[in-house]
Amino acid sequence: MAVSFEPQFHKRVNRNQEERAWIALPHPRTLVPVKSMFYRQWQFEERVRLQEAGEIVLHNDSEE
Repeated sequence: MAVSFEPQFHKRVNRNQEERAWIALPHPRTLVPVKSMFYRQWQFEERVRLQEAGEIVLHNDSEE
């Protein structure tokens, strides 16, 4: 299923020759600590949108 938005907090990766998935981008090291909470929330919301669109989203420790 095609995703109708361009993810900002995830990138597309190849799991094998036929299957592609999304993985969370690491949080920028320069991110102000106060904004890191918002970044994680936006990343979570984007992951949910991708999953609702039928996309595979791999778990990444940077999301925690």
